[in-house]
Amino acid sequence: DTVAKVLRIASVICGIGLIPAGIFGFLTSIVNPVQYIVNIYLIIFGVLVVLAECRIERLLTAFRFLTTYGGRGAFYIFCGTLCIGNPTGNAFAFVVGVIIILNGLCAVVVAFKFPEGSSSTEAKAGQYQADPAGTTPSSSA
Repeated sequence: DTVAKVLRIASVICGIGLIPAGIFGFLTSIVNPVQYIVNIYLIIFGVLVVLAECRIERLLTAFRFLTTYGGRGAFYIFCGTLCIGNPTGNAFAFVVGVIIILNGLCAVVVAFKFPEGSSSTEAKAGQYQADPAGTTPSSSA
């Protein structure tokens, strides 16, 4: 599916962009502990985005919301707002934030437009399905 491939490539690029945005913000923060924490989160979330797009099974089991376009889209929008709202005044972080928000919006649109195929982790393979009670994820592979 072409849309899935484009979104996946864009997501990896955005995740890679979050990492230097967080590093630059971390280096330019003066002494505000909140800025340090936000920038550390940007770095961690950047790594999380890249690893999620690489389909690391253990990670996707722990962060189940990253297995659907809607969940990833909402997470990307959240990451983008962190970048834009970062008080360090980092222009690079602002640009990355806008791009990742747009990517997140595209993922949410795909989730609503194709709800039966909104699981982006190869639903046909049957991976990452919840048990009948819906409490714990399990892998049927």
